[in-house]
Amino acid sequence: GTRFPDYSYSPGFPAAGEANVLSLTLPPRASEILKPFVVVVEDDPTQRMLLKFLLSDAFRVADFGRADQALRVLRNHPADLILSDIDMPEMDGFEFRRELAKDHRTDTIPFVFLTGHSDDSTADRAGDLSIDDFLEKPVTQPILLRTARRLIRRARNLRERLVLENANEATESLGVSVPKRIGELQ
Repeated sequence: GTRFPDYSYSPGFPAAGEANVLSLTLPPRASEILKPFVVVVEDDPTQRMLLKFLLSDAFRVADFGRADQALRVLRNHPADLILSDIDMPEMDGFEFRRELAKDHRTDTIPFVFLTGHSDDSTADRAGDLSIDDFLEKPVTQPILLRTARRLIRRARNLRERLVLENANEATESLGVSVPKRIGELQ
């Protein structure tokens, strides 16, 4: 039959009792596209799958087993939130956070450490990296969702406020200079 990206049609043979078949592939719902994008970085596959499951109803989730993989993706596709384990091979969570902080495309993305460490020295090291939160594993779904929503909401509100302030400043600067230019033309 005829095939297009969004539908296919196969004519049936009525004499043989076959009906025409039309199949439609609908685009993703807007609500799915508009869900905030969360990146999970966790080397333990079971933990990674669990976190993705706990988050997937409320967010679009990309998960990575290694921090260097996530770093490459985040530089081109910034997330609304990053959740990262600390103890990982090759690049640990601390180094991952330091690398994100070096890049203007990723330095302000809300960042949460998820870890099994409950000692003060780990929490202090994490805090020194300007992270947004530190959650101990195992984390419950309500705490995970509440933390994610709070940080994403705060970051969006901040971005909106900065855009509005910049727009107001630009408008004010134009308002002062426009009459002078118009006056000069007369």
